[in-house]
Amino acid sequence: LRNFRSIASALNREPEHLIKYLLRELGVAGNIEGTQAVFQGKFSNAAVDERIRHYAEEFVLCHECGKPDTKLERHERFYILRCEACGARASVRSV
Repeated sequence: LRNFRSIASALNREPEHLIKYLLRELGVAGNIEGTQAVFQGKFSNAAVDERIRHYAEEFVLCHECGKPDTKLERHERFYILRCEACGARASVRSV
């Protein structure tokens, strides 16, 4: 995935969090090399796109207003998705 860091930047998330999610969802090993993510195995673009879309729905978009103006905060062992637009807070599963 050549533009991995720009995708993480556009989602306003740490690349390490996004790669951890993708590796778990795809069930493969991989790592970040420079600006790209390298996965061991072959996947269609649609499969990776679908996983990134699911990541955005779960960890980026506000569950109340649907806006992407959120911050992912870690509190002990769990994550809180805090919306800067409407002020909503929602717990999300850890990756």
